[in-house]
This record gives sequence, C-alpha cells and structure tokens, in this order.
Amino acid sequence: MKKALITLGKRMVVDSTTTNEILIEMRNAAYREIINEAQTYGVHTYAMDGDGRSRQFKQQIDRAATLGCIPVLYKLRAAIPDLWDASQRINLKFALLEGNIPDVRVEVVTFAKNEIEKLQLVVYFQTEPLVLLDSIGEKLLLAFPNTTGADDAVQTYFDATFFLHLRDDIYFFDYKVL
Repeated sequence: MKKALITLGKRMVVDSTTTNEILIEMRNAAYREIINEAQTYGVHTYAMDGDGRSRQFKQQIDRAATLGCIPVLYKLRAAIPDLWDASQRINLKFALLEGNIPDVRVEVVTFAKNEIEKLQLVVYFQTEPLVLLDSIGEKLLLAFPNTTGADDAVQTYFDATFFLHLRDDIYFFDYKVL
C-alpha cells in the first residue's frame, strides 16, 4: 500500500441520551441558537425527514447550531470525543481553521420548541492530517505527519505510529497519495 496523507471524519449523534458533560453543554447552546433562528421563521417543530422542508431554513438552523456550539467546543481542547487509537492512549484531535476556529459542522435532525429533550444533532468532526501507512483488516496503521521538514513521502521511519479501528461513524474526509 502506498502512503497517503489523510483526514478522517467522525460523525457523532448528540441527543437526550448523551452523557458527556461538554457535549450536553454544546447541545444546550445549540438549542438556544436554533430556537432564536426558528422564531424568525415562525417554526415550532422540525424533523429533517419531514415533508415540506425549506432548504433555506435547514441551512440557517444548521449554521445557527454550529455557531452556538463553537464556544463550547474549546472546552474539548481539540480532542474528538470517543475517537481513540486501538490502545486507548491517543485521543485524536480535530482540525482548526485559520484563526483557531474548530473545523466542526453541526446538523439539526429534530427539534421542538420548549422541548429540549427532542433535540437531536449530528456533529461532524474532522481530524488533523494523518499519514496512512497501511491497513490491516478493520485497522488503519497511522502516524502523525513529520514536523522536522522531511518529506513524508520519502520518510521510512515514523516514531509515533498507532492503530485505529474503523467503525461505522468514522469515514475518510480527504485522501492524497504521497
């Protein structure tokens, strides 16, 4: 297998069953922003799979939810919840955009005014770039990119390698052969 520079994505459902305190705080912040946006449109309930959805409204509440979550995301210290290597020692980090803004997108699945327990969000995290060295079954052999200035494509030794189990909620966001 040829080495590749990759970025992974992690899809995470955040709803009333979520137990992570920071994700609960993120859900609450998103809910406030969604309700403010929904009042502008006169909408009291929303389901992504419902009939008569307005594309513009969908874009607006997703944007509002994302913006509402950004301040809370800093409490994660760039660590993606539940995205650990196979040995549970490396918690993968999410990428930061220019200006150190988390590269995270939030999508609203359902909400109802005055019923926060019905709010369901899907959060899409994007990892920092990683070097894919090989795949073995359901595991990826990964390394962090070189920070010494050497070219990752010609480098043969990586000092920080680790395995990551592939799951249904992890996907390739970007893939570039080195």
